[in-house]
Amino acid sequence: MGLFDFVGDVVKSVKNAFSSEKKQTRNVNNNEKVSVFETKETDNQNTDTYQFNSSSGGGSTDGKDDGKIGFWEGAKSFFKGVGNKVKEQVSGLVNTIKEHPIKTLLTVGAVTAACVLGGPVVVTAVSVIGIGAAGIGLGKSAVGIAKGVQAAENAKTDQEKREALENIGGSTLEAAENIAMGVASGVSAAKALQAVKATSGAAAAASSIDDAARAGANSIDDA
Repeated sequence: MGLFDFVGDVVKSVKNAFSSEKKQTRNVNNNEKVSVFETKETDNQNTDTYQFNSSSGGGSTDGKDDGKIGFWEGAKSFFKGVGNKVKEQVSGLVNTIKEHPIKTLLTVGAVTAACVLGGPVVVTAVSVIGIGAAGIGLGKSAVGIAKGVQAAENAKTDQEKREALENIGGSTLEAAENIAMGVASGVSAAKALQAVKATSGAAAAASSIDDAARAGANSIDDA
């Protein structure tokens, strides 16, 4: 082997060694890039899943579907239940009027006429009935609230917690309405009773005056 051949072999060996190292480095870099890409793709998938769960009203917004939600999310569910109950009540009233317009008009007219023509006595009777109905409604609302609280405490998923809080909101609205109706009926009954007493007192006074006038007339006749 000549000197030039030896130098050529050394140069070739160095060149091959450098090429091999560069190829290995490139492979490592490619693996790293693939790994990073896969990680980003996984993160994007997780983000998409989270956004889907949040927008659909189910799942979890904190990454843990364990029946535990934040204060503001709970308040949102509570007032959503209040709004749904209002819509339900308004829809029920509208449907009743549409389906039975004459019956509804006659019922309202009969009650109004009875209160006007019957005077304080009828108003008192209607108010007492209102107080009783409010008491029954309040009892049912209290049961609904209690069941909602129990369901919220036993919720296993975030959606179960939201539904329980919505039920609590609706039952709370019903309770407030029944309390208001009871108070209004009580005030009406009190005013009606005062009117009855005043009417009775005036009648008694008029009767006494009439009796006194008759007694005076009889005395004059005797004289």
